[in-house]
Amino acid sequence: MANMQPTTARALVSHGPYKTGGWKLQNISLRPLRENELLVEVIASGVCQTDLHFAGLESGHGVHYPRVMGHEGAGYVRQIGPNVTAARVDDPVLMSFSSCQTCECCRRGHPAHCHTFDPINFESTSENYVFREEKEEGSAQSTDPDIFGQFFGQSRFASWTIVQEEAVVNVSGLVEGREELQLLAPLGCGIQTGAGAVINAAGAKPEDSIAVLGLGG
Repeated sequence: MANMQPTTARALVSHGPYKTGGWKLQNISLRPLRENELLVEVIASGVCQTDLHFAGLESGHGVHYPRVMGHEGAGYVRQIGPNVTAARVDDPVLMSFSSCQTCECCRRGHPAHCHTFDPINFESTSENYVFREEKEEGSAQSTDPDIFGQFFGQSRFASWTIVQEEAVVNVSGLVEGREELQLLAPLGCGIQTGAGAVINAAGAKPEDSIAVLGLGG
């Protein structure tokens, strides 16, 4: 439903670089869903060096505060916006990067090389305001979202989040229960990045010997 009531959640919000105490666990609410968006209850998340990179800087490309980071997630769809076809309510999903789905690379099945990957996943505009800080009782409350979301199309460091449809992988029928789904959260970035390099770029086959260099962020 597009006109759902905002959902209250807990989130790790980046108000500034984490090295200077800029990360805060706080209560937030979510704006209503828009077209091609899903509301996901998050049950597990990985922590990637990319999260620490963007939330460790004062300013620069892709650095926007306040913002909810996180891009390796697993959870259950609880509501869907208009025109969503990737999943239904209560489907288990994994969350990864987003893409335009219209450029040449996306049409050829290579969304990781999307021509607009950077602006879609890193940059923020007013369209990316997803969360609103819940003030203490008695304090003046804003009615508009004032915290950026949709980092990598998802912003996973929250108990509930709004995800772009292109960032969702439906795993219905592939996982058995909540515990198994939790284990797959790092597939959103860390595992698929390493596996993709070995399988697609290096073309390694069973029983091949490989060397892994530069492990980590």
